[in-house]
Amino acid sequence: MNRTHWPPIMAALGMVSAVAYAVDTDEIVKYRRNLMDANGGLMGACNAVLQNKVSDQTRLAGFAQALGTLNRNIATQFPPGSASPDSDALPDVWTRRAEFERRAKDAESKASVFGKTPSAAAFADLSAACKGCHKDFRK
Repeated sequence: MNRTHWPPIMAALGMVSAVAYAVDTDEIVKYRRNLMDANGGLMGACNAVLQNKVSDQTRLAGFAQALGTLNRNIATQFPPGSASPDSDALPDVWTRRAEFERRAKDAESKASVFGKTPSAAAFADLSAACKGCHKDFRK
């Protein structure tokens, strides 16, 4: 692509980002809750497989990959202005943003490792990252 095309493309991307943040707070919270519910469901399913509570071992790799995808850029699901009484996110998500983003990036990294090489150890690391973030940033 010719570099002369970059400014209009970058401007368009900026408009898309602005539109994404202009979405209704209630819709952001619903969407975020659905993502987190999916995360929780997949974590529970992976745990059952890893602890041999179910015999369906064939799905672990797919579940792990899905967790890697769901946790990619997870902090972006908490844009400024999306605090809500209907959300389980504590105000610290926004007032301690740098720490929140660091923790979210850690969870993203651990989810990526688990997604590529599903193992009990990688799952334990991901689980600890999730729990640590929830402890400080979730009701």
